[in-house]
Amino acid sequence: EMVSEFACQLEGTQEVTNSLVMVNRVVGEAKSLLGQPAESRALLLLALDQARAMYFRPEIALTRVAMASLILDSFADEAAEARDHLERAVPELREMGMRPGLERAEALWARLDRVSAGDRGGRPGGLTSREVEVLRLIASGRTNREISAELVLSERTVGRHITNIYAKIDARGKADATAFALRHNLT
Repeated sequence: EMVSEFACQLEGTQEVTNSLVMVNRVVGEAKSLLGQPAESRALLLLALDQARAMYFRPEIALTRVAMASLILDSFADEAAEARDHLERAVPELREMGMRPGLERAEALWARLDRVSAGDRGGRPGGLTSREVEVLRLIASGRTNREISAELVLSERTVGRHITNIYAKIDARGKADATAFALRHNLT
């Protein structure tokens, strides 16, 4: 109600419209903190619809992160929807250089991986058991040749596993892969 009254007092400029979308998101997040998940969801969905209609990219991404957080907190059985929101928000946040939003989204990914781990035998990021073995060896500092020898695989196969791992966990190199392994207690 307060948001609607505020909107009636304002002129229809683009800046005001952008602000109204942000207000809906922030009030939606506040409702979540106050233990009102249904009201929170309604406001966040409204904010998302408004931001999409305006193609307001930063707000679309931030609202998707807020929705993922709400779902993980209050509607855990709908984790697939949270994953969808994060899959759409993270690339946008990264492209726009919105570091705080991206960090929040990455933290939610880690939570989502822990929630979903039971669905994949405790393996985060959708990794196969062999990929987890390779990732553990990467995190321990082994070279591709050493991994190859230890797992009795060709270096080419190890390279293919590493490429698949990087794609699944969005790593750019061994340092990112090691950080992922540490965050997910794979070392």
